[in-house]
Amino acid sequence: MVLLHGSWIHPSLTLQDSQALSALEPTPDSLFFLWGETWRSSTVPITPFSPAPPHPFCLLVDELLDALGSLHGAKVLMLPPALKDILQKHTQDRKQKDGAEGWEVRSLSLLCHWTDTGVVPLHSAADSVAVPSEEVCLYPLQVGGLCLSAAVATEFLLAIPLNADLHTEDLLGADLRYWSHVSRWSLDLLVRSKILPSLQKDRDGSIYAYWQPLLDSALDQARLRQMQDQMPLVCQCYGGASAGDIEQPPALALPTPSKLIFLASLQQLVDQQ
Repeated sequence: MVLLHGSWIHPSLTLQDSQALSALEPTPDSLFFLWGETWRSSTVPITPFSPAPPHPFCLLVDELLDALGSLHGAKVLMLPPALKDILQKHTQDRKQKDGAEGWEVRSLSLLCHWTDTGVVPLHSAADSVAVPSEEVCLYPLQVGGLCLSAAVATEFLLAIPLNADLHTEDLLGADLRYWSHVSRWSLDLLVRSKILPSLQKDRDGSIYAYWQPLLDSALDQARLRQMQDQMPLVCQCYGGASAGDIEQPPALALPTPSKLIFLASLQQLVDQQ
């Protein structure tokens, strides 16, 4: 069984304070990290404090692209043109390439089982009740996935069906389902013209324009709090380093506040549309 995951990553947010207005400014380095996992046989426990190991359940590049292609062919998940181009190019050059366009390995802090013999990664669909809470920990794992630009990610999220009859509950992780619902709210804001044009001065002195959401009504403020409270905790753990910057020994990045992640992601969705 393939389970798709994904969330927004805003590297510059780690340098900002927790004020809401700072997150409404555009973050040019924003990206959406799409990856997947599947059930595999259990592996040898990881020695604590060793370099971040590969996630044993993570889909390899061929497996992820094949899964996306199959879902698109079955009309369960409609892919945007840019993502279909990536699949087509990789299919044609599969023998010559070790990866795919936009493929990257990042360090994600994911749930693991801390045992006497080492750290055992947990599948996100596993029964967490079977593991005592005091033995569950966050541990950095190397996860390979596709880094989607904000424009491609917006198209992809809006194409995810919300119809329960399509059985997407068995295909999409909680993080990916969450952002698909947020993308629908961004459409609601656009329909109600709850957006404002803004100007931002770059470090080099250049000025550029962008759109930002206007959340000034009691309804939108209540929905904002509800969305922030319902954000899956894993979405706050995507801020790890890329594979080339993984530290020795591995270090856990502090979770980014949900308010910052949500507002920065909503701003990206509104501005792209």
